[in-house]
Amino acid sequence: MGFIKDFKLGVNSYINAVRFIKKHKLWIYFLFPIIIFFAIYYTGFTFQELKRDYTAGDDAGMIKKVWYFFVSGFFLMMSYVIFNFMRYILIILISPVLSVVSEKVEKIITGNNYKFNLKQLIKDIKRTINLAIRNIFFEFGIVYGVALILYIIFWIVPSPEGTAKFISGQFAMVVAFYYYGFGFIDFMNERRRLTIKESVKFVKKHKGFAVALGLVFTLFFHYTNKYFIE
Repeated sequence: MGFIKDFKLGVNSYINAVRFIKKHKLWIYFLFPIIIFFAIYYTGFTFQELKRDYTAGDDAGMIKKVWYFFVSGFFLMMSYVIFNFMRYILIILISPVLSVVSEKVEKIITGNNYKFNLKQLIKDIKRTINLAIRNIFFEFGIVYGVALILYIIFWIVPSPEGTAKFISGQFAMVVAFYYYGFGFIDFMNERRRLTIKESVKFVKKHKGFAVALGLVFTLFFHYTNKYFIE
């Protein structure tokens, strides 16, 4: 019951957020994530184009072929990282904006006024990066671990073709919802001066809230990735 209650709270938070943004005219802050979002995609496609340019012809010497092989491999790796870790890259890059928005929202609600502190901002960005790296390992570890178990189970027990892939895919989406929502909740926890360990404990206690917060964003970026790449 706690999960469902927190999930509803997370969904309602989006509705209340839109009303709050409209009332206090904070739409300008939506431009930064959109600009950064397309900038990341542009960078990813640039790496793909660079990879195509570094293709040695049949008449190229051995040294040139080896050099082109490593350079094109680097560009391929960079484009893969950008397109597959888009959500985490985005949340890291917009973390300074989210920190500013968080302060403005708190000022409107509570009246607390925070002076700009570069040292604290850098500290917050480092925290976001550390948490993102942690969550990447946990998310992919959980997803691929469960996928491996499912493939073994359905290899032993006869089942329709594609069953393991379908179930693991749906599970991966839910896990993505959770960890993306985790990143947003941590901005609130950082404001409360919770450590990453304490933040992890808080989010585990409110899984439904994290899943609801991450649901819209994860669906958007997941399907947008497929649209752009294909």
